[in-house]
Amino acid sequence: MNYALIVYATGFFSLGIQPMNALLVPLWAVALNAPPALLGLAVSAVSLLPILLSISSGALVDELGSKRVLLLCATVMALLAPLYPLIPSIYALIGLQLLFGIMQSMAWIASQTLLVGSKVQAQKPHAGTYSFASNLGTFIGPLLLGVLWDHLGPTGAFSAVSVWSGLLLLVTFLLPAAEPDGTVVQQTRFIQQLLPNWRDYRKAFSLLAIPTVVIVMYGTFLRLSSSAIRGSFYLVYLEQLKFSATVISLLYSSIALASIFSPLFIRSFHRFLSSYQLLFLAGILAILPLCLVPLFEQFWPILGLSLLTGFGVGLTLPLLISLLSQAVNPAEQGLAAGLREMFNRLAATSLPFGFGVLVEGVGLQASFLIVAVLLLLPMAGFVPYSLGKRDIRGSGKRSDFKHEID
Repeated sequence: MNYALIVYATGFFSLGIQPMNALLVPLWAVALNAPPALLGLAVSAVSLLPILLSISSGALVDELGSKRVLLLCATVMALLAPLYPLIPSIYALIGLQLLFGIMQSMAWIASQTLLVGSKVQAQKPHAGTYSFASNLGTFIGPLLLGVLWDHLGPTGAFSAVSVWSGLLLLVTFLLPAAEPDGTVVQQTRFIQQLLPNWRDYRKAFSLLAIPTVVIVMYGTFLRLSSSAIRGSFYLVYLEQLKFSATVISLLYSSIALASIFSPLFIRSFHRFLSSYQLLFLAGILAILPLCLVPLFEQFWPILGLSLLTGFGVGLTLPLLISLLSQAVNPAEQGLAAGLREMFNRLAATSLPFGFGVLVEGVGLQASFLIVAVLLLLPMAGFVPYSLGKRDIRGSGKRSDFKHEID
C-alpha cells in the first residue's frame, strides 16, 4: 500500500478521535447526573496530561519512532473506550479521561511526525492532502457517534470509538517496519521515556528562539481557541436562540465541513500571499467570524459566519505543519510537534474557563467581542516580521514552500 495513503489514514483516525471523545464525554457525564463542576473536570481532564507531557511525548516519538508509538496508543484507546459505559461513575470517567487524553495526544503527534519524516520523494505525503484527510475525520467521526448514541445508546457509541481506534491500529500495521528516513530506533522503556525530562523541555522551549516557531505556536493557539469557542459558548448562544437540536447540529458541523475543503485552495492563495501572511489571514478567519455570531439571530447569517470560520480553521493546519517542519531540524520534528500539541491543549483548557469568567462579568455578546480582540491583538507584533518574509529558508522563492503543502 502506498506510504502516503497510510499516513493520510493515520491523520484521519488519530485527529478524528478527538472530537468524538469531546462529543461523548459531556453526554455521558449528563447521563451520570454529574454536577456541573465534575462535568467540567471530566471534559478538561482529557487535556491535563498532554499539557504536562506533550513535549515528552514528542521526544518519545523521536526516540521510538512513530509506528511503535501509534501501535501502543491505538491499542490502549481501543481497550479503554468500552470501559466508559461499563463503569458508570463520574470519578471513573475522569480517570479514564486522563489516560485516554495522553494516548490520543501521542497518537496525533506521531501521525504528524510521519507526515514530515519521509525522505522518499516518490512517497512523500503532502500537508494539504493530509489536512484534508484529518479534517474529514473530525467531520465524519462525531456525525457517526450522534446516530449511534440515538439508536444504540452509550454502549454502542463508545464501542464505535473502540472500533475507530482498532482501525487506526490496523492502518499502523501497514507502515514500514523501519522509520521512513531509515533511522535506527533505539530500544528504551516506554514509561521511563515518557516521564518529563528537563533536557527535553529545555530543548523544546529553545525552539522558541526561532521566530517562525513562535509564529506557529501563536497560530496553533488561535486554531484551538476557535475550536474551544465552538465547543462551548457558541453552542450556548445557539441554544439561547431556541434553535432545534437538528439546526444546532447543522451549524456546528458546518464549521468542520468547510475546514475539509479549504486546504485545497492553499496553492492558489500562494500566488498572492506568503505562507506567513496566509497563516495570519487564516487565523483572522478562524476567530473573527465566530465571535461576530452573537450579532445575528437568523440562521443564514450565522451559517455564513460559521462557514467562514471553518474555512479559516482548515487553512491553518497544513500551514502550521509545513512552517514548523521547515524551521526545525529533522531529528527534532517529534519534539516540535509535542511543543505545538502543548499549545493546543493550553488553548483547549484555558480559553473556556476565561471565557466563562468574562460571561459572568460582562455578558455573552460582549465576551465574544472581547475574546476576539484579545486573541487577534498579538498579531500586530508579528505582521511586520512577515511582510518581508517570503520563505523561511531565505531563498526568496515562494515556490519552495508552496510545494510542501500541495
